[in-house]
Amino acid sequence: MAIPISVWWSIPFIVLAFVARFTLNKPGLNQSERDSRLIVILVAHVFGLLGMVVVFLEVFIAWDVGWWLLPIQLASGAAIGVGAAVGWLFTKASATQ
Repeated sequence: MAIPISVWWSIPFIVLAFVARFTLNKPGLNQSERDSRLIVILVAHVFGLLGMVVVFLEVFIAWDVGWWLLPIQLASGAAIGVGAAVGWLFTKASATQ
């Protein structure tokens, strides 16, 4: 039962891994483009990890069996989206300087 639950909770990170693979392996990218995409992906991953910690803390503080059936892992998916936006803004700001 642990493996299906682990996969269920890691769906946002699996999606991020596929996005990272496709964006970093595009043909014709120079090193600076690849580095900026890597920064966006890493910042998104860090925000997703922080979002997952918050979700875990909230779930385990107010424990209920129903939490396992709800798609609350999408909260970390939202954190990944925010992290990607922050990473993109960071790379754009650093490129203009």
